[in-house]
Amino acid sequence: MEKLSFDKLSEARVRKAEEALRFPVPEGRIRYIARAMYDNLFAYSRANIIYAAFIVASVLVDILNEEVHRVVIAVGMVLILKGIFAFQKNKEYNSYRKATVFPVIEREGIREMATYSENGGYIRTSITEWKNIETIRFYRNFISAKVKEGKDITDAGRSIYLMTENAPALKEEIAYFWTNALNSSEDDVRLMLYSEKEMDEISAYIQETFGDFDNVLHEIASGDIHVDIAMIPATEERNYITLCTIGAGAYRMNIEDDIRIPYGISEYAEYLMFLPADWKTDKESLEDERYYWPFRMLKDTARLPIWSNTWLGYGHTISCGEKVVESAPYGNALLTCPAPEPGMLKYADLSSGKTIYFYQVNPITEEELEFKIDNGGSALKERLFPEGCDAIEKTIERIK
Repeated sequence: MEKLSFDKLSEARVRKAEEALRFPVPEGRIRYIARAMYDNLFAYSRANIIYAAFIVASVLVDILNEEVHRVVIAVGMVLILKGIFAFQKNKEYNSYRKATVFPVIEREGIREMATYSENGGYIRTSITEWKNIETIRFYRNFISAKVKEGKDITDAGRSIYLMTENAPALKEEIAYFWTNALNSSEDDVRLMLYSEKEMDEISAYIQETFGDFDNVLHEIASGDIHVDIAMIPATEERNYITLCTIGAGAYRMNIEDDIRIPYGISEYAEYLMFLPADWKTDKESLEDERYYWPFRMLKDTARLPIWSNTWLGYGHTISCGEKVVESAPYGNALLTCPAPEPGMLKYADLSSGKTIYFYQVNPITEEELEFKIDNGGSALKERLFPEGCDAIEKTIERIK
């Protein structure tokens, strides 16, 4: 067993790690409980020494008095305490298996993710920040991360178990994440990016779902997230241009747990718009606001959750306060699921344990925004996309 402790972290060798480390859902009830019991001997060594001393003292007293009942009571009490621990771990195992909960180690800490439905969709159930981890123990085939004691720490004193076949091999990568987190200040401005693997997966999903693209509008300067826009050209089958952000989903939106978990809402999102097939997207034309405003609206939408410390989801509206451009009547936007099915959610499950939602940004007028405020997002969606209509055609007609 190797140990990586909070107070001696600076002594650890560090190897750069870019990809999140995802661990499988625990398998085997007996194996899980046995590992937890074994780790308990080291994680709470003082308590176990006291238990052992209690039993030894009882044995000595019984020997001196030529009796045996004290040692039976002492052993029984210790077994009861260990039994309670095993019972708790059995309940923990049941909850993990029922919700298919798996842990992920990343730059923020240790995320625990649940699969929301049979069709996928990962929802974060908890996150333990690195500053709240006290020790990490590396056994042959599992890792144990102990949470610090403290009244302001969720699950204080708890141990998180990470199942893997070669735990010691991950020590340097885990030390990298932990060291970086502890050395960064809350005031640091950190650029949030997809890992290389996540970028490959999100790009592949966009191509598979919305169409192939070779042309990307790259962002030159980024201070928070790096938002590129994939430009998917019109084809014979798709008589429209699709714009889709790549990079917004690197930011975890601030969604209240009592909304996020029961309704299975992901904290990560990308945004898209549809444009007429003859919309000018060459470099020179995009210097003109008449053609650039959809790109600007997408970028502003992607950053709104960061600027406002909030979240965006289906049915939400965005108010810009004024028209985006004189040639268009729109100064606001409504988020729906992507056409041609504006009520059908589209999402990408990444191997890092994140689910990225895709929302369509629908430009709307001030009058339509007021209608939404009075009648709700669903009513406005039905007004924009009446049942049986061609949602793509309706979208293109509005932007022309």
